[in-house]
Amino acid sequence: MVRNALKVAGEPGLVLDLACGSGRFWPVLAEHVNRVILASDNSQDMLDHARTHHPTSLLKRVKTFQGSAFSIGLSANAVDCIFCLELFRHVPSSEARQALLQEFHRVSRDTVIVSVASHTPVEDEFRQAGFEVLYYQEFIPGSSVWRVYVLRKTG
Repeated sequence: MVRNALKVAGEPGLVLDLACGSGRFWPVLAEHVNRVILASDNSQDMLDHARTHHPTSLLKRVKTFQGSAFSIGLSANAVDCIFCLELFRHVPSSEARQALLQEFHRVSRDTVIVSVASHTPVEDEFRQAGFEVLYYQEFIPGSSVWRVYVLRKTG
């Protein structure tokens, strides 16, 4: 799913793995040899832990920094793609999701990859925040439990 989402997003060169946790997706993100990976998490302990569980060759390609997903410490249009598979699907309120989406819109030049609990009515929220849905894929085909969306910034 991650590889397919990255392909739909145009194989972005500069990706921000937001709320990256243990860096579980870093090996897949790093498969594209020219991709630069920024990784941010609210917990410095989690970032430190992630840095102990990957080979040095991979870690040379990942720049980590502590920060909030609601106030990303990067300038406007700083990255090609924001990759946020863990955090977004756990945000229960529309207001909080809109705050995240507004920050994603500010920081991404082009695309955002998020996962959602598909019972959450997010497609209207995506449009309200200035994104169009390029693609979505269900984690379990035919099930509406969990989806991964690829969004493109529209304005």
